Amino acid sequence: MEGHDAPQRPGALCITEVTEEAAFAEIHLNCPLRGTGDGQACHALMNYDRSLMKAVGGRLEVLESQATSGKSYCRLAIRCADGSQPKREP
Repeated sequence: MEGHDAPQRPGALCITEVTEEAAFAEIHLNCPLRGTGDGQACHALMNYDRSLMKAVGGRLEVLESQATSGKSYCRLAIRCADGSQPKREP
């Protein structure tokens, strides 16, 4: 299945693409770590989100952090924790 671009909606979380590999999203919130260069603090801050994804069989990866990227948003990937492909409804 080819990826598709999700419609952009105002708000804090925007799903930007869904592929067979992962769902990609952006978090558009003013992170307190923005511009600090502290990637380790970002990793610690996102621990709850990673734990939540793990509990439902997923794996959350921060691809770009506001702490280190210089951007006003973070980019994430959400994948199946076991590397399998997501099951889709027919």
